[in-house]
Amino acid sequence: MLRIFRAFIVLLSLVAAEGISEHPGLLVPGALPSPFGSPALAQPQPPDFARMPLMIETDNGFVTLQVEVADTPALRQRGLMFRQRLPKGHGMLLLWDRPGMAALWMKNTLIPLDMIFIDAAGRIVHIHENARPGDLTPIAAGRPVLAVLELPAGEARRLGLRYGLHVSLPQPRRPKTGAEAGQAHQAR
Repeated sequence: MLRIFRAFIVLLSLVAAEGISEHPGLLVPGALPSPFGSPALAQPQPPDFARMPLMIETDNGFVTLQVEVADTPALRQRGLMFRQRLPKGHGMLLLWDRPGMAALWMKNTLIPLDMIFIDAAGRIVHIHENARPGDLTPIAAGRPVLAVLELPAGEARRLGLRYGLHVSLPQPRRPKTGAEAGQAHQAR
């Protein structure tokens, strides 16, 4: 038994030292490229979010952003975690199938964000500017929302976003199961 344990420790040490991982779920932060051809992962691979244009009616006309849509519990939980950059004009739309109280945090989020909370009528009801990377403090609108738009920090001000502006929200792309529909609005 001790021999198996030692072999396991040696193997684990090799994996950590060489960055070798045949399993995408085995992550070795800061690992070196694998001598077997593919680099080891430094973080989980992002899920395949649906992408779409999102229009916001501002005081100066319409603004169109390119957003990734997170409309399931798993996608909302992942959000923008581990992203190292988010270009201007792009964002993440966290979308629920019905309004509710939403509280988000910045766990494992590496970039500062503006969070725009949107009610069921498509109106901006709260803007939280410059959320700090890694901050575990819950960020909420204090009222029911249907969606939260996450943008690079500074974008809300640059685009002239304010309370009361209208956002053209899409319908959720996946039908929700009874269990998913009953879950509280916890994003991350």
